[in-house]
Amino acid sequence: EWGLCDGLERECADVTVPRDWDDPTGDTITVRISRYAATNADERIGSLLVNPGGPGSTGLWYAESVAGYAGTDLTRAYDIIGFDPRGVGESTAISCGSDAELDEFFLTDFPQEDQALLDQAIAVSEAFGQACLENSGELLAHVDTQSTARDMDLIRSVLGDDELYYFGFSYGTELGATYAALYPENVGRMILDGAYDFLSDEDLGLVQAAGFELAIGNFIDWCLDQDECPLSGDVQDGKDQVKAMLATAASDGYRTSWGTANSTIVSSGVFVTLYDREYWDYLMLGLDETINDGTADIFYQLGMAYVDRDPNTGEWLSNLNEAFTAIRCIDSLPEDVEPWTVADLQEYRAELEAATPTFADAWLTGGGAGCDEWPVDLVGPVESLDTTDTALPIGVCGATGDPATPVDSAIDLADRLQNSRMVVREGEGHGSISSGNQCVIRIINEYYVDEVLPDDDTRC
Repeated sequence: EWGLCDGLERECADVTVPRDWDDPTGDTITVRISRYAATNADERIGSLLVNPGGPGSTGLWYAESVAGYAGTDLTRAYDIIGFDPRGVGESTAISCGSDAELDEFFLTDFPQEDQALLDQAIAVSEAFGQACLENSGELLAHVDTQSTARDMDLIRSVLGDDELYYFGFSYGTELGATYAALYPENVGRMILDGAYDFLSDEDLGLVQAAGFELAIGNFIDWCLDQDECPLSGDVQDGKDQVKAMLATAASDGYRTSWGTANSTIVSSGVFVTLYDREYWDYLMLGLDETINDGTADIFYQLGMAYVDRDPNTGEWLSNLNEAFTAIRCIDSLPEDVEPWTVADLQEYRAELEAATPTFADAWLTGGGAGCDEWPVDLVGPVESLDTTDTALPIGVCGATGDPATPVDSAIDLADRLQNSRMVVREGEGHGSISSGNQCVIRIINEYYVDEVLPDDDTRC
């Protein structure tokens, strides 16, 4: 039953889904969806389900965002449907503790230089998992990506579509690819933007680390040409200055109007500005304040925006980080979450330093030690991405300067999907639909509205 959304001018509704898809007549949960209705009933093709990623990002607002990015051709032809996946936001949601407990886990530096410190970080992660189980109950065992993909098929059905029309961004591309693997015969038109190969044998963390190293180098190259740039020398000198700033944040912290900014907070403030070329001015201002004034108000505010926490009240504004942790952990393979020894950590550190000399130390300090001893059975990803039976090739898009989902990983995903068309955008930032690149926007509209396919390996 559709009604007005809280805080949105669009309609929302709840879809009832099984909590456990292996027990479809058992207990249920709800998935909240939103609708940006097609503007021309005569031209309407169906419903276009969209997801902004995370995992853990609320998707209710994303329907209107996609409508604004893509333009009138798409909005005439589709009801655009956003949704909060199971475990997220206004759907039946994961909870892992109070604001203070979330501060302790997500905003604390956990240096791991020796076995004792590593064991301490593992214990922190184990305790956090238990807190998630105590606060979330049985739901914690059923927030895996495959279950969300099954929810998507139920949403398709109750909306009356024979095929799923879908646009996924970032982690939303993993959702789309998983759906296509489970229901290839139900795939209609699907584009995966800011895509990555989630089945790769290569550690995704190393791929992303290399992406952020590329992005900070591109930023510094630009910054050095600006009169206000606080960095000096060449690009490598600039990287060394950023690394030194993060080292000071780890050892001493920086004063802010809200307390001390440690490495976790300052590096989060840096990372968020590398997702979009439009944020580079904020990064330059933050570097200027921290390097020249010795304070970090700007990076503190940017870091809080990254984790969705109000810097003034200390309130966590969504369960983004709790859901992110729960989904990422349950999607892990058992062999990937065996407790590490310090020798394992040193081997990984060497690989990480090769991928990102600038951020390697900061990369290893936040959020405990991953998913060791996660308190529910792990589901893992789908085993195969054979989508040769989809009605149309799946569109896959990657950007050459994307730090979070590097373009090479998007190309790997397109290869695994087999029945796909790869589009590469030349430029900075995470994903392409929001970039304003008219070549990409044209491809999106032609694909969804007219079934016009781009040539494989198109470059925009």
